[in-house]
Order: sequence, then structure tokens, then C-alpha cells
Amino acid sequence: MVVRVDRTAMEPEVLLEAEPVSVPDKIKNEALIACSKLIPSKSKESYEKEYQNYCAWKAENGVSDGINEEILLAYFHSLGKKCASSSVWTKYSMLKSML
Repeated sequence: MVVRVDRTAMEPEVLLEAEPVSVPDKIKNEALIACSKLIPSKSKESYEKEYQNYCAWKAENGVSDGINEEILLAYFHSLGKKCASSSVWTKYSMLKSML
């Protein structure tokens, strides 16, 4: 079960997760190949650094496990206080590829 908070009403909404799906090995391999091509090889270090910054922010703010909309909104809101909007957009794009 997943609980999501509606940002407008701030009330929890319960969502049921789908049953586990059996994925054939061929599809798993295709997915691995696709994932390996998501991050440009020339800028892989920058992408990894941005992910490490996100993980450090989570640790500093007492966020243990998981990723959800509220955590990401808080992270990007905190970045917006110290970075230009174009920089936040770049960081979002990098982090999105790493998650």
C-alpha cells in the first residue's frame, strides 16, 4: 500500500500497488541496455555528483528511504533558494535520469 498526500487538501490518499508482474529475461536485458544509455558518457560524472548531492541533502534533512513527490518538491524548493531557475532545471533533468 502507498500513501500519498494531496497537496491541495493535505489529506492522505491510499493507493493500492499492482500485483508483481513476471518479466521475461529478454525484456529485463533490453531494459538494462536502455538504462545504460540514459546518461551521456561525457557527463556521467556530473550526473553522479548531482545524485550524491541529493543523497547528502536527504541525509542532512533526516529523510531515510524512498523517493516521493514531497521529498523531491522540498529538495528542488531548497535548490531554488540558492540557484537560478535554469540551474534548478538542469539539476532536475540530471537527477531524473539517475532515479
